Order: sequence, then C-alpha cells, then structure tokens
Amino acid sequence: MHYQPVPGIDPEYPIAAIYRNTAPDPTSPWVMPGQYTVVLTASGATFTQPLVVKMDPRVKTSLADLGRQFEQSEQLYKEWAPLNSINERINSLGAQITKLRPRAEGNSPITAELDAFTKKLQELTGAANPRPGDSLNLGVLIRLQTLFGILQEVDAAPTPQVSAAVENLQREIRSVNERWRVIESQDIRALNHQLQAAGLQELKEPGQK
Repeated sequence: MHYQPVPGIDPEYPIAAIYRNTAPDPTSPWVMPGQYTVVLTASGATFTQPLVVKMDPRVKTSLADLGRQFEQSEQLYKEWAPLNSINERINSLGAQITKLRPRAEGNSPITAELDAFTKKLQELTGAANPRPGDSLNLGVLIRLQTLFGILQEVDAAPTPQVSAAVENLQREIRSVNERWRVIESQDIRALNHQLQAAGLQELKEPGQK
C-alpha cells in the first residue's frame, strides 16, 4: 500500500505493462507496517474500517532500517509536487517566450530582456546548451525521481552514498526554491512591465487566458 500519488503527475507504466492489469510506476512511498483506518464517505455517511499492514515475513529488514528508508523517501515525496509545479511553470514560460520572440524582433531592448530571462530559466534547470524550443526540465526534479526510485526499489536501509545524495539534493532543492521565488516575484513582473510598455503579450500563468 502506497501513500497518495503525487498530484499532477501523469501515470507512467513499464514497457511490459499489461492493459488494465499493471499498476503505474509509484510516485509515493510504501506505507510503514502498522495499524491504519480506512475511511469511506458516501451520501453524507462515513464508514471506517481498521486495516493492519504487515511486513512480508520473508523480508528480514528491521523496522528501524525500514524507518530510515521511509523517512528519506517521504522527504523526497513531499518535495516532488512543489518541484513539479515549478517545472510546469518554467516550461510554460519557455513556450510563451518562444512564440513571443519573433514578434519582438526589431525591438532590441525587449529581445535582450527575453534572452536574459530565458538564460535565467536555463540556469535554474541546469540545462547546459538547450536547443531553441526545447523543453526546460529541472535537473533537480529528475535527480529526485531517480533517488526516490533507488530508495523504494529495495526493502533495506539507505546506503551511506544514497543518504549523502539525499542530503545534497535537499540543499539543491532549497537553492532552486529560493531562486525561483526571486524569478516569480521580481523577474516575471519586471519583464511583463516592459512587454506591456512595448505593446506585447505579457507572460501568463499556465492555463491563464
């Protein structure tokens, strides 16, 4: 039994998946062995049922080691949705700029600002030399997904190398979040002000018309 899947993530299936008979790749950790309560609410009525999750008796990993595995998995799980939201915003901004830039040709101050803003997004994602029009995906998000898979693929305590990688990744995530807050609160507003003054379309939130 897993925690609730990360919202906003399209399910992905293994290559050998059987239609309607294969679970998608998990985006949430296995629950720890213990007692849980299932709650069903329907037509204004609430029903509860106790549920006990037990470890496969063939697995000899201690609860302490499972706890360490779960703790680090949960840390990454909690960071996944916010990072995915930032990733979607970055891709939306990149796509808007790709469409907007040809309309700004001839206005060198605006094209320079668009290029500088695009470079800032690329630096945030960690993209070295992306081709024009390529999607911009956060490298830190890709590394999170990889580490999460490593943690969850085996019932064992994280190795020292994995634990160190999780710690380093969390520092990187904090840095990305801080840099994104500056982009969101300052850079986008400043660029939109310049676009508006030039009579060009402002950058919008995903889904905003």
